[in-house]
Amino acid sequence: MPALFLGLGWAPLVDWDENIYAEVARQIMVRGEYLILHLNGHQFWEKPPLFLWEMASFFRVFGVADGVARLPSAVNGLLFVIGIFVVGSRFVGATFAGLWSLVYLSTFLPLLLARSAVIDHTFNALITAAVFLLVLYDQAREAVRPGIHSRWRYWWPLLLASAVMGLAVLTKGPLGGAIPLVAYGFYKLGRGRAWPHPVHILVCGVVSLGIGLSWYVANYLAAGPDFLEKFTDFQRMLFSRPLEGHDGPFYYHILVGVVGLFPWTPLLLLYLRVMVRQALWQDDAIRPLIVMCLGWTGFVLLVFSIAQSKLPHYSSVMYVPLTFLIALALAELVRQRQSISFWMGGVFVLFGAAFGVGMAVLPYFMQVLALRGRIELTVPPTPADVAWWPGALLAAGAVIGGLVLIRGHIRTGVVIMALVMALFMPGVWRVHLPLFTAYNQGAVIDLMQRAYAQNGELVLYRMVSFAVLFYGQRDVEMLHTYKFPGDPARLDRPVAHPVFVITPKQEAERLEREHPLLERVAEEGRLAMYRLAPDA
Repeated sequence: MPALFLGLGWAPLVDWDENIYAEVARQIMVRGEYLILHLNGHQFWEKPPLFLWEMASFFRVFGVADGVARLPSAVNGLLFVIGIFVVGSRFVGATFAGLWSLVYLSTFLPLLLARSAVIDHTFNALITAAVFLLVLYDQAREAVRPGIHSRWRYWWPLLLASAVMGLAVLTKGPLGGAIPLVAYGFYKLGRGRAWPHPVHILVCGVVSLGIGLSWYVANYLAAGPDFLEKFTDFQRMLFSRPLEGHDGPFYYHILVGVVGLFPWTPLLLLYLRVMVRQALWQDDAIRPLIVMCLGWTGFVLLVFSIAQSKLPHYSSVMYVPLTFLIALALAELVRQRQSISFWMGGVFVLFGAAFGVGMAVLPYFMQVLALRGRIELTVPPTPADVAWWPGALLAAGAVIGGLVLIRGHIRTGVVIMALVMALFMPGVWRVHLPLFTAYNQGAVIDLMQRAYAQNGELVLYRMVSFAVLFYGQRDVEMLHTYKFPGDPARLDRPVAHPVFVITPKQEAERLEREHPLLERVAEEGRLAMYRLAPDA
């Protein structure tokens, strides 16, 4: 529980994604409009609404706040871990289920996302539910004997899997249906039995598409074809070119996976041990699940490696099959009463200690890193004297946990690491995130507050910030951005109230040249603020 819920409101929401979704959800609550989503006075067509509806309902019940915005992900994360335990018990066994649920809960990036106001953790939970419901359908269909068992034994998991895939599409888009189907396809390849009946495939398609496309069709009817054009254009842009500078090499998500799977990444090497690999592969019930996990992971890596826009959370659904594989290997060690090898334990300890030491010193070097990025705040945030404690805890826990694993106490070692991560992640919210957001969005928030304190209107020039929307709770015109249309000529016309324009400093000369009526009044970090006086 502390891992998911403790200190959710200790740090501001992080630009962009957290503030985008929180502001869209706030607009749902304020407008009372659930069909057509809005952001900054315009229709929001980048994401479907299911998670945003959930967040809006939390705002309505608990009020608008940072912690409340993150609460839906945390609640869904708790349900996800419970679901993982149930699934693990059903398909493998109780020992495996306990190990898998603890390993997944304590994996760095999934735990980070479960505490964040982003869609991905909920999306991943729905995909996982759909995958294993399809597997359950497949096993139930083969076990049914006509005249003895009811066909409902396999129809209900198929119908439920179809509905969950539709909900996944309503949460983040088409991959909510594609990933479960691909994973199930690999399961069937590993199982080597008859494929589903065409009627079953047809019913699955009708149910999942009926639910998944319902919102898109409703928007098409309400807002016209422009909505679908913009939605598909955005999806195409994600794959065809880097957006907002989020690019990277083809192997970007492999590198992300090495870090995101922390602290368990070294334990993938357990499959180098012949006794583990052979014991699992020779089990007819386990082998198809291994093939499924490998195909699931490979498909996700391939899709997001091809996509030109790169962000760590895009591929985060791959941590489900990866932690499944790690838990399988650990459960096999428990069954055979074996330990991890000394060299593998050493890799585990070194990886964990290095990560922990890095997190311990990071708060004290954040200003140096910010200066290298040309972010110089007038009053930079000062880390607390004990800001090292989350990283130090993590490093010490990795050493202890690794030594326990080497001694063969597998379950105890996993519990130790889960407890350490449960304390470390709230520490990140207490120490690291406030410092990061101060540099990431502190300057624009400070300038926004100065503008509003003078009863001014705010305009952003050649920059985008969603923090000013959520924390300012009013629309802001953003000129010369692909996100929103704007009217630059308004900066050359007389105004009744002062207009304040925030721009990156590298765009200041162009702003002054294009709009000579503006007067520079403030600077903060990489930003400059100009004022258009009422009598201009």
